[in-house]
Amino acid sequence: MHMWPMPEPEPEPPAAPPPPPAPVEPEPAPPPEPTPASAPTPPPPPPPPPPPPPTVDPEPAPPPAPAPAPAPAPAPPPPPPAVEVVVVEPAPEMGATLDPMYHPPPPLPQVLAVAPEPPRPKPVPSIPPLLMWTAGRYGSKKGRR
Repeated sequence: MHMWPMPEPEPEPPAAPPPPPAPVEPEPAPPPEPTPASAPTPPPPPPPPPPPPPTVDPEPAPPPAPAPAPAPAPAPPPPPPAVEVVVVEPAPEMGATLDPMYHPPPPLPQVLAVAPEPPRPKPVPSIPPLLMWTAGRYGSKKGRR
């Protein structure tokens, strides 16, 4: 029984890297210890209250835009250009228009010699040369003796 070579085992995909550690929040700095002051300072006065926002009359909403006017009807196509009627006389006969002095061209000179055919290449043998020595035909048991 013929054994095919074993395929190489596929490498296992690398394991996913562990998630990065969660960022650690720094601990808040402890409040500075009060230093004994020679005289207690009074607290600053509270800031004055902010002025009330100015009352603005609400502007009336702009009126809705008027509906667009219907598109104007397309202009009628321009009238076709005026056609001129031209009366053409029938063409005269071919023989009548030819100059009486006209002569047809002389016939082509006769070709007396035929060019030789170029040499044909040798036919390619259908049986390779090495097989020619071993067999008369591809399936033949009788070859050259």
